[in-house]
Amino acid sequence: AERARAELLEAQRVAHMGSWIWDAATDQVEWTDEQFRIFGLEPSATAPTFTEQERLFAPGSHERLAAATVRAMETGEGYAQLVEIVRPDGEHRFGISRAEPFRDAAGSVVGLRGTLADVTEQRAMEARLAESLRLEAVGRLAGGVAHDFNNALMAIIGTAEMMAADLPEDDPMRIDLDAIRESGRRAATLAKQLQAFGRRQTLRPTEIDLGGFLREMSPILGRTLGHDLEVRTETRPPGPVVLVDRARLEEIVLALSLNARDSMPGGGTLTLASSTAEATSGVATSHPGLAPGLYGCLSVTDSGPAMEPEALAHLFEPFYSTDQMGRGSGLGLAAVQGIVAQSGGSIAVAGAPDGGTVFTVLLPLAPGRADEAPGRVQQAAAVETSGRILLVEDEPAVRSGVSRMLRRLGHVVHEASDAAGAAGLPDQELARLDILVTDVLMPDMDGATLARRLRERRPGLPVLFVSGYAPDETLQWQLAEPGTAFLAKPFDLDALDAVIRSLIPEAAARRAPAD
Repeated sequence: AERARAELLEAQRVAHMGSWIWDAATDQVEWTDEQFRIFGLEPSATAPTFTEQERLFAPGSHERLAAATVRAMETGEGYAQLVEIVRPDGEHRFGISRAEPFRDAAGSVVGLRGTLADVTEQRAMEARLAESLRLEAVGRLAGGVAHDFNNALMAIIGTAEMMAADLPEDDPMRIDLDAIRESGRRAATLAKQLQAFGRRQTLRPTEIDLGGFLREMSPILGRTLGHDLEVRTETRPPGPVVLVDRARLEEIVLALSLNARDSMPGGGTLTLASSTAEATSGVATSHPGLAPGLYGCLSVTDSGPAMEPEALAHLFEPFYSTDQMGRGSGLGLAAVQGIVAQSGGSIAVAGAPDGGTVFTVLLPLAPGRADEAPGRVQQAAAVETSGRILLVEDEPAVRSGVSRMLRRLGHVVHEASDAAGAAGLPDQELARLDILVTDVLMPDMDGATLARRLRERRPGLPVLFVSGYAPDETLQWQLAEPGTAFLAKPFDLDALDAVIRSLIPEAAARRAPAD
C-alpha cells in the first residue's frame, strides 16, 4: 500500500495534478503534495480549510467554486471549474478543479473529493497557437496584397523610368517623373515589409561571422543613428557563424537599432552583442518552428526607459506601434519577426536588467565558415547583352512595361499574354530563343510548369522568373538549376539588365545550331 501511494504521488507530480478531499461537517480538507505545490505552498500536514482557501484564488474564482460546491452538495452531481490561483509570491496560475460528492452509509452527501490539474502551460500554448494561426492568416493576406501591389508598382516605376529615359536631361518633366519613381520605391519598401511579415521574401542564406558583421555595422549605425547615441559592440572572435541572408540580417539590425533610437530621444547607449546560445525544449516550444539546439545569438539593448508589459506583449503584432500617430507604418518589428522566422530563427523582447529593452534574436548556426569574407562580390565581366527573349506575363500593364525595358536594353522581345500561348510556340521559334522571362503565377499555368515544358523541347533554355511573391519550394528546386534566376517585382532597368547579363553567357553557350 505504501509503495502504491508513493507511485500515485509521483504520478501526480509528473502530471501536475493534485487530489483533495473535503469533509463538509468539519470543513476539513486533505491535500496531496502536488496540490500544495500547485498553490505555491510547502507540503504540510494540514491543508487550509475550504473557508480559508478564499485567499488562494483570484477574485471571482472562489465565488464560482463556492457556488459549484453548494450545487454539488444539494444535487449530488459533480462539477468541473476553471479557477485562477494566486500564489503567495503573486504569480497567477490556472487550474481545472473537478469534484464528485461522496455519501455516508445512509446515502446523504457529506463531502466532496476531487482533483486540481495545473493547466497554465497548456493555456499559454493554446494562446500562442491561436496567435500563430491568426498571424499566419494575416501574413497570407499581407503576402497577397503585396503581390498585387508589386504588380501595380512594376507598371508605375517601369513606365516612369522609360518616359524619363526618352527626355533630355534638362527637361522640367524629369523632376515629376523622378518624384513618381521615388514614391514608387518607397511604396515598394512597404510592400517588402508586408512580404517580410508574411514570410514570403526571397532569401539567399550565406555563412556570416556574426561578431564580425556587427563590428562592420557599428560605424555605419553610428552615422545613421546620430551623434547623441553611442553604439557599442560586445563581440569576441571567433564568434558564431550563422546561416542567414546578409541583406535581411542588415534589415534586422537596422530596424532594431532604429527602434532603440526612438526609445531614447534624449540620447543613450545602443549595445550590439553576439554569442552562442542554446534553445532548450521549453524555449523551442514557446517559439513555433524553432528546434532545440545551439544557435547564434544577436542581442540589441538600449538604455532607454523600460517598456510597459502591455507594450512588450503586443510589440510584434502587425500595425501595433508605440510611435506617435503618423510616424512609421507599424510593420517594422512585425516584418523583423517575419524575416527571423523565415530564416529559421526566433526573436524575443524583454526588459533589460539595468533598465531599457533588449531584443534577442536566435539564428541558425552554419555548418562551417564561408570560404570568402561576407559581402565579397566578384565583378562579372562585361558581356554582350543583345538576345532574343520570350516574355510571358498575364498583366497587360506589367507586360508592356517589362517589354519596353527589355527593348531599351537592346533585346528582341516576343510577348505572350498567357502560358498556354507560350507553351505552343513552334519548335523553330523556340530554338531561336536565348532567354525565357516568365511570371510565376498565371491563371492557366504557373511559370515553373511552363519553363519545364519548354526545356523538355529546348534543353538548357535559360529562364528568368519574375514575381511579386517569393519563390515557393517547387520553384526553389528549379532555381538551383544552371541558367535560372529570379527577380522580385518591382524592379528597375539596372536590376533587369544585371540579371539578363548573368544569363546571356548561358544562352550563348547553349544556343541551338539553327541560329
